[in-house]
Amino acid sequence: MGDPTPTKRRKFTDDEDIMLLQQVNAERAFEARQGEITRPGFDYKKAQHRFGILVESHRSFNRDSSKASGIDEAYGEKLQILDELLSAVDDAKSDERDRLVQTALDSQRNELEGSIIREEALSTLGK
Repeated sequence: MGDPTPTKRRKFTDDEDIMLLQQVNAERAFEARQGEITRPGFDYKKAQHRFGILVESHRSFNRDSSKASGIDEAYGEKLQILDELLSAVDDAKSDERDRLVQTALDSQRNELEGSIIREEALSTLGK
């Protein structure tokens, strides 16, 4: 029996990262609900994973940069797009949290209103 060939790790170039970031910036896929975006022949899991890695490494880069103030850094296209996307991702996460909280509050209010109506209906039946 032959062993299956192990998959190689993919090394992404800066040009590929920039292309991915530009596409993410254009489509704003992180703002879409799950399952809304589909395209045949495109592996969203790999793109999502790579985008997550880029965002987290950029967050780390920003933390390290703020500690090392006074150092002038090269600010390329990749960093510029990541700054824009990081802000947009944070805004989208905040909006989604707010939407979930509002949905929970609406659900609680509807449940409370329903129980009040049930109590009134039962009390009028008892008369």
